[in-house]
Amino acid sequence: MSLQKREPLKLSKNSKKKAIEGYHTEMVVLSRLAKPLSISRNIQPILVIHNNFSTSSTLNVKIYATAKEAVQDIPDNSKLLVGGFGLCGIPENLINALSQTGQKGLTCVSNNAGVDDWGLGILLKTRQIKKMISSYVGENAEFARQYLSGELELEFTPQGTLAERIRAAGAGIPAFYTPTGYGTLIQEGGAPIKYSKTEKGKVEIESNAKEKNLRKEVVKMLTSLNHMLRLGLSFLQ
Repeated sequence: MSLQKREPLKLSKNSKKKAIEGYHTEMVVLSRLAKPLSISRNIQPILVIHNNFSTSSTLNVKIYATAKEAVQDIPDNSKLLVGGFGLCGIPENLINALSQTGQKGLTCVSNNAGVDDWGLGILLKTRQIKKMISSYVGENAEFARQYLSGELELEFTPQGTLAERIRAAGAGIPAFYTPTGYGTLIQEGGAPIKYSKTEKGKVEIESNAKEKNLRKEVVKMLTSLNHMLRLGLSFLQ
């Protein structure tokens, strides 16, 4: 099997001119890969990358003039990986555009849910997010209100486990064992995913228990099974 050399991305003169003027890029990555292709951050247009997972050098890249054009065809009920940590490095233009195009029932995978009026908090305010898969959500009062009132589902995942679940999907690893969260509701099950809208405090959906394993190869270590987190779309800055 021969591997062909991947050709570098070629940009128009207009794009190069904008790069000199100091703009940045945000990307929608249509891929199962955990780590997308690295592209210069100094270009204004929105890039949509289609990966075909072959050994050839084929890579389809479409450049949109606006963020709204890039996200308008995303279907309802999509699962989105949204990059950034806290409010740093978030794809704010793509998030703002998505709030205008009106897709509903979204599952968003992110470290956090932004704040009330920034980041994913914008999509929470417009009621476009159905479920969050996150590790830390304590900075968003609207998120807490929707979750506790049964308007929003939440799957808590430890930060390192969340990152590894995404990486595992890109590497083709169906599942893996980790000691993180063992002995807590994360492993034992029973963590509230969704509360009732009509009966305050009643849990309608709770997390399932995870498979346990005792490793004896080096030291005794109790671990639980975590499955890869397959994603269809990624929003990155």
